[in-house]
Amino acid sequence: MSSPIGDPERGLVASIRDILKIGPPSSSKFCISIVPGKLRRINKEAYTPQLVSIGPFHHKNENLRKMETLKRQFLRSFVDRKPGIDVQEYVEAMKKREEETRQCYAEDTSSINSNEFITMMLVDGCFILEFLLRNPRPLEQSNLDDPVFSNIWLSSAIKCDLILLENQLPFFVLVDLYNLNQGKGLNSLFETVRYPFSHMMPKEEDVSSENSKCSKVKQVLLGSVRDCCSSSSSSCCALPRENGGTVAVPTVKMPQVKHLLDFVRHCYIPSSAKISLVNGELKLPHNVTQLHEAGVKFEVGRGKCLLDLSFKNGVLAIPCINIEDWTESLFRNMIAFEQLHCSLPNPKFITDYATLLDGIIASSKDVILLREHGIIKSLVGDHEQVSLIFNKLVKEVNIDVGSFYFFDLCQKLNAYYRVTWHTWKAKLRHTYFSTPWMVISFIVATLLLVLTLLQTIYTIKSYTSK
Repeated sequence: MSSPIGDPERGLVASIRDILKIGPPSSSKFCISIVPGKLRRINKEAYTPQLVSIGPFHHKNENLRKMETLKRQFLRSFVDRKPGIDVQEYVEAMKKREEETRQCYAEDTSSINSNEFITMMLVDGCFILEFLLRNPRPLEQSNLDDPVFSNIWLSSAIKCDLILLENQLPFFVLVDLYNLNQGKGLNSLFETVRYPFSHMMPKEEDVSSENSKCSKVKQVLLGSVRDCCSSSSSSCCALPRENGGTVAVPTVKMPQVKHLLDFVRHCYIPSSAKISLVNGELKLPHNVTQLHEAGVKFEVGRGKCLLDLSFKNGVLAIPCINIEDWTESLFRNMIAFEQLHCSLPNPKFITDYATLLDGIIASSKDVILLREHGIIKSLVGDHEQVSLIFNKLVKEVNIDVGSFYFFDLCQKLNAYYRVTWHTWKAKLRHTYFSTPWMVISFIVATLLLVLTLLQTIYTIKSYTSK
């Protein structure tokens, strides 16, 4: 039976059809999202820009409007670096990328019209690149009068804002602007990005083993950025060494860098990571204090890549962990990115690392023990505060047990802990051999006991022989 004219059902059907016209979202392109409320509530400031907005999510935040003047000044400075390029060329380059850029944001950006969106891409992209290009290298004096870099607090705060998940531009926007302005042969975009954020990345000079899982991270990133910047399909290319000359870097099969936060995150991911699905129940190890009491020894890992942990012959090697004012925010945003945009079978590397640390660091006692072994170096707060940072990193975070990166390490530590002899041996060592004087005292006591026993035996034999 047909519906009468004016039937509300017809209006309902029409509204559903309007919804269907929107079509399914292209989720494979999503790489920038609003941080979920359950994560944000734990530490709102860790996810929220304090000075400068990048991209559409905080574009109209009145608290960040003061930096718009500086952003436009940096736009002018960036364009002036190559006077031969007309502004129209920059606008056309951004126009070509508008739809692709919109698809990178998980939230709807249709409320921002085309002209406003392209302006945002151009202003924000040029601001980022000009900021990175101005960042002074060691021994450089040319930027001492720069209003941003002469103020250490200001430049550091901007860097912290640039690695927030909600405050990102797609990396290809930076690539297009950089290529248009700088040219592919003047300086690698990788080096332009790498140096200002080097304090947030694993130090290349700290990698002492060529076989370390992370020893090829820089080459991997170079290959990835080169692939983004070039359409060439050649198998290798010549890239500048830091100390002069060139090095041939083969094409590396890896996902393209999605944005600045993803760029920094890739520096923590082992290039030769063994990825396999886990069969079995995940049980995190006991805390550092309990492991120590069970005979586990601790030392600073040689590889220095944060994820390059190992356990062998009763020794747990953990690369040095530097705790600074930006550490919690960086890790929280990398974890949020993994939660929203990384799927099986790929491990959530940073999430798994933070989960492991949450398991082995239960209190300030564990922090103290790790600091005594040179594993934790903190410039922020006391031992209790450092412990709380690790204990809250994975709160409200989902752990993919089936692809947990440190599953084998947990299994080895738990197996070692279950051997009773290891605990007895450790207690003996802690009780009687913790200091040289205690060792001497134990030896003297043992000698006295042996002599007393021999004297007793001699006395008994002498008595029975009569």
